[in-house]
Amino acid sequence: MRARTAAALIALLAAAGAAGCGYDPATVDDGGAGKSAAAEATAANSAEDAAQRTAHLLADAEELRTAAEDALSSGARGREAGLFGRVKGMCHRQLGALHDYAGEGGAATVDASRVIGAADPAAALTELLREELPRLRDAWAGLADAPQPEIAEEARRTVAEIDDILGQFG
Repeated sequence: MRARTAAALIALLAAAGAAGCGYDPATVDDGGAGKSAAAEATAANSAEDAAQRTAHLLADAEELRTAAEDALSSGARGREAGLFGRVKGMCHRQLGALHDYAGEGGAATVDASRVIGAADPAAALTELLREELPRLRDAWAGLADAPQPEIAEEARRTVAEIDDILGQFG
């Protein structure tokens, strides 16, 4: 019986070793002496990653601001004009607060040309916002704990504002 138990235990340990135990040395604090080299490298990459993701979101903000300006200039009125104005203002704020990150080589996924030149720019922007704002909200939420305080602060502010705007879409 002991042989079977020992064999089962050895097989279990071998399987656990092959599958990995989830230990990540980068997550271990070395007794207050500072982070391990792996943890420091991860933190540096996180700052670089946050800057790059911010650059992409700023490129999206530029596209959204352009689309909102076009829809507003085409005669959007009432509730729509209010929402478009909020989106334009939010994008303008992002671009101003984080302008240092705009040069990081971001590429937009939002396409303002869907609104510019559309037969009904207000309807086109409404559709674009319904599609893109949830994705943008999630992307900004991923930066709420960025190492750079200015990115983290703007991310939290943007998430709250997008939540409010989405709530107005009903």
